[in-house]
Amino acid sequence: MLSVGAMLLKLQLSLLKPVSRFTTIEAARAGQDALGKIGAGILDKLLLTYEDVPFEQFEASFALPDDCETAETHAILYLHGGGYTAGGLDYAKGFGGILAANSAVKTLCVAYRLAPGNKFPAALEDAVTA
Repeated sequence: MLSVGAMLLKLQLSLLKPVSRFTTIEAARAGQDALGKIGAGILDKLLLTYEDVPFEQFEASFALPDDCETAETHAILYLHGGGYTAGGLDYAKGFGGILAANSAVKTLCVAYRLAPGNKFPAALEDAVTA
């Protein structure tokens, strides 16, 4: 049987794929963030909490699983997909939260700067900074 996180991931991907093919970048971003917010909200109530982390150029948040035993010694850096053009913090928290909940390891969810508004190597710089 699929875990709650796997079911959320499967649902998000199945809903987003057809929409993103026939829309603008802005609409695809809004759709991704809405789905991520739903997933993060469900996980937030069930399995984990989120803690914002300040960075100068981008947003990030730790997904902290309730059963995390290695919070001081281990962390996962989660860089969401989206072809460097889509995916904000809500989207990153949705998928990063699933990863954190299923691995029981705190996960840094990064909303790196997106193209085309931010030229290469902005996203790469954000990943290195995170």
